Amino acid sequence: MSHGNGGFPSSASERSRRVASCAASDPTQRRRREGGLLERVLIDAWGEIHLELSRENLKQKHWEEVAETVRSKEDNGKTPKTDVQCKNRIDTVKKKYKQEKLTSGRSSSWVFFHKLDRLIGSTAKI
Repeated sequence: MSHGNGGFPSSASERSRRVASCAASDPTQRRRREGGLLERVLIDAWGEIHLELSRENLKQKHWEEVAETVRSKEDNGKTPKTDVQCKNRIDTVKKKYKQEKLTSGRSSSWVFFHKLDRLIGSTAKI
């Protein structure tokens, strides 16, 4: 790469390669791309209980089970998730699902769309 321009890439293609390289190494971007391992664990743990309860709302004891499952999969360096944090995150995921269903229908590219559609698709009030 030539940096005859004060340390900046001199061509558009060099700039785009650097941006792509930075995005690939950025943990936030990587987590968004992969859908987040912990979010996947959270949705799986919640979904299992949600189906066991015949798609009824979870009670606090159930959210504690979900949080325990998530904590068992978390990185040691992170603050453990609480039952309240898990419930709030699932509420956010459900809202995103409903928005995706309104805007994209069944053609959504969101990584969790089809999983949520199976879990709440027939009961989601849009």
